[in-house]
Amino acid sequence: MSIEAGHTYFLRKAVKVSKAEYGRPCLVLRVSKHDATICYFSTKMQHLEPGHVAIYATLPLN
Repeated sequence: MSIEAGHTYFLRKAVKVSKAEYGRPCLVLRVSKHDATICYFSTKMQHLEPGHVAIYATLPLN
């Protein structure tokens, strides 16, 4: 499987974000021959901290 920027993937290995540690989805931002830059998604809104970005269903798409 090749990893592509702009695609989402699910990482089965546990990843710690804030206080939660489990497998989670991520968005690939950049890919090179040697590494990739990714952004994890959290579904546990109770762990939201100041400075974190939240996307709500009620937000307009434009």
